[in-house]
Amino acid sequence: MAFGVAFGVAVGVAWALSFTFSYFRLYFYLFELPYQWLLARSVKQDHQSALSALRYSPVYLDELIWLPLFGLDTHLVSATLGNREAGLKTINDVAGSFRQSWAARNAMLEITALDVESAKDIESIADIAQVLEWLPSELPKELESFLPSLRQIAERVQAANESDTDLNRADQLKRAHQEVIALRGSQAWGKARFAQALQVWQDVLTQELAVVNKRIGETFIPQVYISGTPIADQSRMFKGRRDVFVMLEHELSMRHETHPTLLLFGARRSGKTSVLRQLPSRLGPDYIPIEIDLLSATTSESINGLLSSIANQIADKALLTRRIKLTRLDSKSLAADPYIAFNDWLTETEKAIGDKLILLNLDEYERLEEMIEDGRLDRRVFNWLRSLIQSHPKVVVLLSGSHTIEGLSPEWSDALINVRLLRISVLAENEARELIEKPIRDFPLKYDPDAVEGIIKETGRQPYLIQATCRDLVHHLNTEKRRYATHADVELAFNSLMQTGTVYFDEIWRSPDTDEEQRRVMRLLAGDKLKSGEVISEAEIIRRANLENDSALKRLAWRDVIEQTSEGYRLRSGLVGKWIRERAIK
Repeated sequence: MAFGVAFGVAVGVAWALSFTFSYFRLYFYLFELPYQWLLARSVKQDHQSALSALRYSPVYLDELIWLPLFGLDTHLVSATLGNREAGLKTINDVAGSFRQSWAARNAMLEITALDVESAKDIESIADIAQVLEWLPSELPKELESFLPSLRQIAERVQAANESDTDLNRADQLKRAHQEVIALRGSQAWGKARFAQALQVWQDVLTQELAVVNKRIGETFIPQVYISGTPIADQSRMFKGRRDVFVMLEHELSMRHETHPTLLLFGARRSGKTSVLRQLPSRLGPDYIPIEIDLLSATTSESINGLLSSIANQIADKALLTRRIKLTRLDSKSLAADPYIAFNDWLTETEKAIGDKLILLNLDEYERLEEMIEDGRLDRRVFNWLRSLIQSHPKVVVLLSGSHTIEGLSPEWSDALINVRLLRISVLAENEARELIEKPIRDFPLKYDPDAVEGIIKETGRQPYLIQATCRDLVHHLNTEKRRYATHADVELAFNSLMQTGTVYFDEIWRSPDTDEEQRRVMRLLAGDKLKSGEVISEAEIIRRANLENDSALKRLAWRDVIEQTSEGYRLRSGLVGKWIRERAIK
């Protein structure tokens, strides 16, 4: 019996070994493995013959090699060092072979490591971007994040080398430097192989970034001028408007049972929104400032959407600015009756805010009329506005826009009882001068005196035009690596503004507020035969522009497009005249 058991075990083991050798083709592998190892050793230093020797590698002679052909990876490296293009193609072929992709992975990593190690200055690091173009579309999972990250770093350095500005060059180098540090600290496979090379790269980038930053510090002017975008609260760039803040603070500081409705108006891009965004820091914690941009809110399709948007913004701003958590307006109650639901919700909100007041700024308030004309609102919105003013003692309504109520439908006058008008006009001369010369502390740009005077005169002290002119001026001087502006430099900025400020000028010319009579006046005052800032008497303008009366002149003066002097009228900004002569006079 014992003999039978032993014989059975022996037969089983023999069968298992036979099956294993047969299934995994170990009979061939016992010859293929040493052959590949000897073949790789024979061409390790002879890179020129390594590629041709690969034709005799078992990986090309046997399609079913289950176990690794040790030495194949070093053979692939030798072949690539001898003929890079053909070697990389061979690596790609082996990557798709049966169970030998590990060799392609190791070879790819080694070739990349050798390339990276050879890059020891900024130019050769940039060249790695092109070197790594050989990466196949599908990489082994272990290399999927590592090798593309290396390539991206090299591409950033390449972009820095090809950049025309030191500012962009510094930005690209800084980001490449940060990515090298992140890659060194990652858990990426194969990182240890690149440790020394990545340290070299980091040192090179550190030195190059220091050189560029030093050069920037000696010539670069920071671009602090903002045109077309409202200035944020407590921004260093906000200048002037003391007269407006005095009026606002006077009206809002008085704690009455009823508060006046305020209307802040001025031409488009005159700085109204920028002024409003300074209020939170100026009024103190007694107010919860809520800015409702009706230009965005009027995308709502109905009063439900509009009131829901306003209520949500009140709740969001109360939490953000004063850490007061308010109950949200229920959408179901809005569906039943939106006006009653909103007023009830606002009454509860007033109880929740204690002794604080809500300063509800409806910016671009005229947009409500557009919604009425589009059929998305009905005339009851004026009753809602009147109720908002009269029935909610803890809500101060501050409207802002480019029109006074006289220019709108009669319902506005009924809704806005005892409205106080606050006008935003051009900057005072000292405010304009400060914005030009000292927009921030220690601003490095210096001017010829006549250059500053030229900006003040030609912009008409319009804040947008000052910001836009100085923006283009800084860009020009940074291109030339200078920090001193002459009158000629300012003239170049004016010429540039004819392109970059087209939207501003076109809005003045084609705005719905501009009729043909106003355009005739502007053409006349911008005529080729006039000197910049020349005055024409009112009677002469009415005669030559074929006006019925002086209403076009008053509307243009109200919009700060023209200004009245003791002798007549002139364009407030010479740049507006320049644009009209170049673009609008045929």
